[in-house]
Amino acid sequence: MRGIMWFKKDLRILDNPALHQARQQCEAGIAALYIIDYEMWKMHHIAHCQIEFIFRGLESLKSNLTNPEFV
Repeated sequence: MRGIMWFKKDLRILDNPALHQARQQCEAGIAALYIIDYEMWKMHHIAHCQIEFIFRGLESLKSNLTNPEFV
């Protein structure tokens, strides 16, 4: 079975209990998901520097998830 890992705030791959569980249960792999909601960020007055931090974290997450050592 293939699974979906919904990353919300915790973008870590090491010591991430939900990701660890998904990897154990989904033999056919995992699709990573992160939802960007600009309207919610505006509503909650998320600062530009916070958004940049999130995007840097997502780039790092992408790099880590596509690393052959992780797969």
